[in-house]
Amino acid sequence: MSIDTEIIISRDDTICAVSTPPGCGGIAVIRVCGPETLEICKKVWRGKDIRESAPRTALYGKVIDSEGDTLDECIATYFPGPGSFTGQDTVEFAVHGSKYIQLELIKSLINAGARTAGPGEFTSRAFMAGKIDLLKVEAIADLIASTSRENHRLAIGQLKGNLSNAVEKLHDKLLNLATLLELELDFSEEDVEFANREELRATALEILKLIENLKQSYSTASAIKNGIPVVITGQPNVGKSTLLNALAQDDKAIVSSIPGTTRDIIEEVIDIQGIEYRLIDTAGIRESVDTIEKIGIAKALDAVAKARVVLWLIDGTSDYTSLPDCPLAPESEAVVIPVITKSLVAPEENIKNIEWLLGENYKGLKAIRISAEEGSGIDELKEALANAANIRGIDSNQGVLTTLRQYETMALAGASVREAINALDQNITPDLIAEHIRQTLHHLAETTGQISSQTILNNLFSRFCIGK
Repeated sequence: MSIDTEIIISRDDTICAVSTPPGCGGIAVIRVCGPETLEICKKVWRGKDIRESAPRTALYGKVIDSEGDTLDECIATYFPGPGSFTGQDTVEFAVHGSKYIQLELIKSLINAGARTAGPGEFTSRAFMAGKIDLLKVEAIADLIASTSRENHRLAIGQLKGNLSNAVEKLHDKLLNLATLLELELDFSEEDVEFANREELRATALEILKLIENLKQSYSTASAIKNGIPVVITGQPNVGKSTLLNALAQDDKAIVSSIPGTTRDIIEEVIDIQGIEYRLIDTAGIRESVDTIEKIGIAKALDAVAKARVVLWLIDGTSDYTSLPDCPLAPESEAVVIPVITKSLVAPEENIKNIEWLLGENYKGLKAIRISAEEGSGIDELKEALANAANIRGIDSNQGVLTTLRQYETMALAGASVREAINALDQNITPDLIAEHIRQTLHHLAETTGQISSQTILNNLFSRFCIGK
């Protein structure tokens, strides 16, 4: 058995770790957890006896180093099990944020009998104690990693148990089906039907619909977590890099009047109305014989194919007789926003001609006029981006799939329900229908972590910092 696996499955020893971010700050928190917490802390603590204090009461005292000398004046807080986060006795020392103090206190705790915690080990102990399910474990990881308002809102919804509750409702409905079918199997020799087949089918269809709704939420939740991919594309020298710099409010991309300046993907993250967008500036799309530029153009087309939103830039100063093709694959589901650039210096007849050509060939696409250097039209473009992302309607209160693991287990559950419905339609014997229901229950249990492989757990908890 590997050391990592032992760390995750063991609750018999006492662990310690710095739970605040690495580096020097005003305060650092050192956490101790396990069956010997109080005895170990007694050896490094000088102050009122922690065991005699009221739970969750801040105590003022001192901690000593391995030589017995005063290391720091600090605050200790005791969280007795089983009412603590981990379900075990836990003590947190709030010391001054010196790196030296942090390391010396950890050394003192180790010498007193503790060991350093593995990645995510405090959270894994909470999971093992039944304090949280696997969905809430993932929510904690997402909450720590959240970088935008919407990302934070999703994580809080998961931590409140919204997805856990949604999965539990599915589980209860399926359990009722399974119970009725198992009863029929018990009385199979008497030819008794406990479950009306039409009612079974209606319930199975309802469950499938709920599963499909959850699956559909994954795409949007994933975009919120990772940032909405927005590709800026168009012909060379149309103003793509200038627009990236204007949206990012920084000179991230080289701006030049020489066509073909941008040859590789340039990416920048911005926040619009609490949502992160990954702006991707690409090489200008045109016919080229330059080997390096051709590679950049191929990358640009690939980025467009993967985008959720495409900003298609059209030069307002050009007198088009026909528009260049929008570089979007027909099967793409990306939202295209035509952007007429250089609008403050472009002749009005040119812009109206572009708008007319858009209306003729790209019905329904409303162009936005901008002049990025002057900042004209940028606010309107940001509003269009917020609308195009189409994520404001996501309701985390109903449960949302936020990880690929959740999506995969829910997809397997949906496949098993479909098998059950097919079996009902074909009037197959109850034992086979019951087996499909059992498989569905199994996959739902995998979603919440009631059934989990050690490999999945190790991979999940390895995403955490040492002190969480």
